[in-house]
Amino acid sequence: MAIRTIRHCTCERDHLVGFEARFFVVCPAHNRDKFAKWVATAPFKEFQERYEFRTYQELFAFYKTLVEYTAIRSRFLRV
Repeated sequence: MAIRTIRHCTCERDHLVGFEARFFVVCPAHNRDKFAKWVATAPFKEFQERYEFRTYQELFAFYKTLVEYTAIRSRFLRV
């Protein structure tokens, strides 16, 4: 989700705040500074610790690791 579209998710966020939800913003690395500024403004600042910035590269690395883990787990446990 691009930084410019995050504010459109505010009402969805408001429904999840009571659930101790964490929010992951995944976007290009060059948007890290924009994210830092954005999360420091109202209404997000109140829940700033719940927001995590991740890059597409980090998401892809996480995905590849999960795929590898799932394959090894299946072979090891014969599931």
